[in-house]
Amino acid sequence: MAKEWILNMVNGRWGLTKKNRVGPVSAWIRERGPKKIEDWEEFYFEKLKVFLRNKEINLEANRLAN
Repeated sequence: MAKEWILNMVNGRWGLTKKNRVGPVSAWIRERGPKKIEDWEEFYFEKLKVFLRNKEINLEANRLAN
């Protein structure tokens, strides 16, 4: 319970689940209409990669730097 509370506080404080951070998730769910979580994960991560690239955020470079 404490971990969930902390995550909710952090997400609320810095807006980490807002559309400009994670993409238009509800629109993507409607677009894909996933039947299985695996289908959704693959679709979401591909869409997210394009979304972040358009915002000039390169996660691969960040991963290599850490």
